[in-house]
Amino acid sequence: MQTTELVEEEIRSGGGGRRRYGRSAIERYLREYDASGLTQSAFAKRAGVQYQTFASWVRARRLRGSASSSPVRFVEAALPASAVSASGAEVSVQLTDGTLIRGNNAAVLIAVVAALRARSC
Repeated sequence: MQTTELVEEEIRSGGGGRRRYGRSAIERYLREYDASGLTQSAFAKRAGVQYQTFASWVRARRLRGSASSSPVRFVEAALPASAVSASGAEVSVQLTDGTLIRGNNAAVLIAVVAALRARSC
């Protein structure tokens, strides 16, 4: 006998315990992932979601984002020397795909951004 049960916007179908997730549950997981700073693998494990399933959600969101009608725009920010040279100060840069780059060495961050720009051309 096939059973189906609704659990927190997540539908569990009987049998092998296969799970199907509603759109709102997927969006909630993606928001939590964005805020977590974890890798996809670590987040999926912590959330109890199969890695392949979670990676497909992230990939689908990225593809939907690239098909948007408005182009992505970047803004170059100039920080005062005191902001990046202060002891323990950290700068974070989040890319449109959710990648988060953090560091407290301005020279290294500038080199990373330059390498990313060169690769994207």
